[in-house]
Amino acid sequence: MSNLEENIIDNILECFAKLGYTNTAINFYYPITSLLVLLDCDKEHLDDAIDDFKKRAADTLGNITIEELTSERGRYEIVIPISGVEWVHNNYKPTVFLESFISEIQKPNRTLEDMVGMFRSFSQDIIIDMLKDDMWAISFRDKTIDKYIYLIEQNEFGLQYHRFTSREFEDIKNT
Repeated sequence: MSNLEENIIDNILECFAKLGYTNTAINFYYPITSLLVLLDCDKEHLDDAIDDFKKRAADTLGNITIEELTSERGRYEIVIPISGVEWVHNNYKPTVFLESFISEIQKPNRTLEDMVGMFRSFSQDIIIDMLKDDMWAISFRDKTIDKYIYLIEQNEFGLQYHRFTSREFEDIKNT
């Protein structure tokens, strides 16, 4: 399974954890930098890598479309058809950690410290990168629990988060 296919499946499972399963197509938006990392290619070979990926993933994710947005160059829309969403639903389930994370972060009045406590309920061996007082990146050393880095920001609206692969996070930190 390719990195992009695994990432798409993980994102679909994240949708299931947040909203439940629905028999509809799902759209995701990826910056070109993420696609280059997940397809392990450079800009010159991106179109070929996308075509190859779509062919390889057709048996599982269906006839997906991946197109650069004309209104926002450098950003790609990936559409997973109903058949692909259903295949993920029939073959995968969100992890206990992901379900706990989504449940906890959606509760009112949660803090960054509460989220650290939730991570520690799965393992004491976590990595916390305090980027700002109100923005922390949290992950597990043991990637079998969860392989992503969760960038969590606390603001007047509560907690918001983004999930990144290690390589995507390093690219973001270095820009």
